[in-house]
Amino acid sequence: MNQISFHKNNFRNLLKKNLYLIQNAFSFKVWNQFYLENDRFVAEYLPKLKNIYKKDKLFQKYIKEDFNNIKNNKFKFEQNQIDFFLEEHLMFYLISKGDMELQNSFINGHQKWVLMAYPGKPLKAHIYLHQLNPFKLENKKNKYQNSWYNLEEKKLYEFDKIDLETF
Repeated sequence: MNQISFHKNNFRNLLKKNLYLIQNAFSFKVWNQFYLENDRFVAEYLPKLKNIYKKDKLFQKYIKEDFNNIKNNKFKFEQNQIDFFLEEHLMFYLISKGDMELQNSFINGHQKWVLMAYPGKPLKAHIYLHQLNPFKLENKKNKYQNSWYNLEEKKLYEFDKIDLETF
């Protein structure tokens, strides 16, 4: 709970620095809420993604690079860490593709798009997952379904325009 609260408070502090952002337009959920709301996540999507990872050398490469680029990393690159990365990337992918929903009491279910906004650049494996689109999901309603907004740089990354070998 401390880690969840710490993460939320740090994110809120970043938002407060930008007077143009509407504080109530941002929502937070813990992972377990997503698991309970989407039966396909554990039963279908995650096992298939793990299988893709086992066979896809580029996906493995990008996960390893992302892991090595984490500052002050205290973890070892082992299966638990790989699984964590896969779950996290899959969760963001499903949210942006409209297969999982974020609650937003500010707009009460009238959202037209979802933009992943986070401090820092998107990870290569996350970009790769969107470019690969292994579940062939399409969210025509979300013009930002293949995008990431870096709150620190105030920069939009469009995954379809990124060459991962030079990123």
